Amino acid sequence: ERAQEHIERALSLAPNDADVLASAGIVALMRREEDKSIHFLTRSLRHNPNNPHATAALGWQRCLRDGDEKGLAMIVTAEKRAPHHPRYGIWAHYRGASLIYLNRFEEAAVAYRQSIERNPDYHLSRLGLAGALIHLQRDNEATAAIASALKIAPYYTLNHWIALIDAWPGLAGKDKTKAEYIECCRRVWPV
Repeated sequence: ERAQEHIERALSLAPNDADVLASAGIVALMRREEDKSIHFLTRSLRHNPNNPHATAALGWQRCLRDGDEKGLAMIVTAEKRAPHHPRYGIWAHYRGASLIYLNRFEEAAVAYRQSIERNPDYHLSRLGLAGALIHLQRDNEATAAIASALKIAPYYTLNHWIALIDAWPGLAGKDKTKAEYIECCRRVWPV
């Protein structure tokens, strides 16, 4: 909510600033307001087409909303253009999630492994990897990925993961219903 307040103020002061528009798009992305996110990120890229994070985030949003392969290409483009960007590790995470939405689970597992390699302290990439492995019916590996996430974030629970899936239902892919996927998550969660 505080981020939203800051964005509203920034937009009132600089409604056409590329960085303000990109930030508004990212806040909307995190609030699950896909149309609003796409609107702001698209406007931002019109003003500054070289912003790799806006490019990757817009690509992710296009995959989330429309299953758009061009969105996936945007993420890859950002990764190629800016391998030293501070958000480089998260772009592989975006790519992994997009590939799950596109039912390309083997590629999603590779993307999540790249995200883990780039940003080893980010527990959600390890959970994303577990999700891809669930789709690939590699339950033991999924459990190991979750266990590695819990070493980083011991407070994280199965209920947190279920809440994440509720917020981002595309994580269930298209091969399972959300309820089926959640049951798979329960099955592989370390006891």
